[in-house]
Amino acid sequence: MVTDTGILTADQRENLQGEPRHNETERRYVREQVRNAIARDGLVLWENLQPDDRRWVFRSTDHGSVDRSEDADEDRKEDRREALPVDSGAAALLAFLYLGLEERSTDRRTEGFEAALGNAMERVARRNGWTLDEFEFTVEFDRDRDFKQLRRRFDEGTATIEEATKLLRHDVITNAEYAGYAQTR
Repeated sequence: MVTDTGILTADQRENLQGEPRHNETERRYVREQVRNAIARDGLVLWENLQPDDRRWVFRSTDHGSVDRSEDADEDRKEDRREALPVDSGAAALLAFLYLGLEERSTDRRTEGFEAALGNAMERVARRNGWTLDEFEFTVEFDRDRDFKQLRRRFDEGTATIEEATKLLRHDVITNAEYAGYAQTR
């Protein structure tokens, strides 16, 4: 059975992508649902999805690649999903996790994204019988970005969706411009 839900239902996804709503009960429910997906379901997926399941989740769904094997034909019959940008979604989810863990670590003096990523790499190593010899995570941001330069990148189509969101939040672009840009990402 194919479904279009993920962490969010189709209605929740549509509501969050549209104009901001002030329905606090709905937003609270989405927050709880996302928290449970990360805190509970992440662990269940890690501990219980088999390698074949994991490969299926992350395989290309662009329907452009041609695999003529009998198994691939069966998978295509079973899987009539729309093309989903798994890589792009994974990058957005990692960005969401990064900001959430980093914001929490500055608010509460807890470990942030680097600690979570290090823990994840240790789990991968243990599962595979490997030894993690070295783990290094470094990130640097230029937080004083010039809005004129960012607007120029937006107009050229090279700004990230996060940068476009920043422009929207600072009233540099309109809701309509943002919506048009987001549809191309």
